[in-house]
Amino acid sequence: MRPFKNPAILAIGSLTVLMICISIFGNSTNLLTKDFDKEVEVNLISVDHINETYQNYQSADCELEDHFYEKYVKTKSSFINQIKTIKGLDTSESSKSSFMGPGECPNIQIVDLREIAGFPQADNLNVCGNPDTLSFLIFTDDPGAVDGFEMTINMIQGMRYAGFEDTHNGGCTSISNSDADINSPSFVANGVTCDDIFVANIGVTADCSVDIENSEYIIEIEYSYFYFPPSGAPIKCSGTHLIEDAFNSALKEPVLNMGSPSPLNNTVTALGSPSCQNIQISQDGLQSYLNEFEFAICGVDMGTSSPISVSSLTANGIDIFSGALYNPVDSSMTVTVDNSVFPANGAENPLGEPNQFDTDEKLTIQVCYEVANCPNVSDIPFSYKAWYGCH
Repeated sequence: MRPFKNPAILAIGSLTVLMICISIFGNSTNLLTKDFDKEVEVNLISVDHINETYQNYQSADCELEDHFYEKYVKTKSSFINQIKTIKGLDTSESSKSSFMGPGECPNIQIVDLREIAGFPQADNLNVCGNPDTLSFLIFTDDPGAVDGFEMTINMIQGMRYAGFEDTHNGGCTSISNSDADINSPSFVANGVTCDDIFVANIGVTADCSVDIENSEYIIEIEYSYFYFPPSGAPIKCSGTHLIEDAFNSALKEPVLNMGSPSPLNNTVTALGSPSCQNIQISQDGLQSYLNEFEFAICGVDMGTSSPISVSSLTANGIDIFSGALYNPVDSSMTVTVDNSVFPANGAENPLGEPNQFDTDEKLTIQVCYEVANCPNVSDIPFSYKAWYGCH
């Protein structure tokens, strides 16, 4: 069962009998959304360059090994300092806890890599759309080693875990899911203080419960780990980090709108002959898209004794009747309009994708009816509806 998003009675119809004539009337309902977006590019030392430096160190002979290792450490440190500078973090030597007392935990730093070139940008969380990726740099400037690093990503309702994760650089770093809770997934991260830079990439998406106007979509990261200082016994540590730069600007909400059926007054003058209406549906959510949506004809009796039947159903001229399901309990016929019909959309968005229902695009659904004999008042009216939801 899918949760519904933006359920809309898009066209309401009624039937009037004049001898064997039927008229179908309709009206429209509009739904609105807001959207925010931003795109920033920053140049810095590339991860490929860091990896190349590390490979040079690994393949160096004994004479040059120390030289290349020192070069790698400096390159890695410069990369982290560049990111800290961009994010407004302290890069001074005094920010490091090199003189920690016995039993003290190191300073774990977690940096959101949005606006940092070369990393995934969580900038397109389309409701019920394709997943996007959070990207976090995790490190410490303090001596010693971190092991058994576990973290939980706490997200506000409307953002959810998309079921995948990896580390950006691989090597001695890895990450695996330990709890797939959709709003608070947990992960085990290995290699936070190994030679490779630890960057966690975690899949996220937006669902139908998103509320951009009334919620601030910040993320809280709870973590725990064992710290192995240069001397002394291991220490159990924990902490919390808040990603305060909200993700509201990345959230996008599709909006379905429909005008009146055409022709508005459709008259059937002969029994057994099809009479059709065209229904134009537009997708008007700013910078958003749909991979599919649901269309329904409600209140039409398709039973064997009914005088009215649906004879054909198409979207952009492509048959969708074969995939329609009739529910006799509420007299509704529902069909999924999928991406196979979207390439033929009208007013195609040049910035969109052919297999998506993009902003400002329109498609046409045609419904054709046949009448076997004069219907009773109880056979009418019926309505059209369209909505989308998340799997």
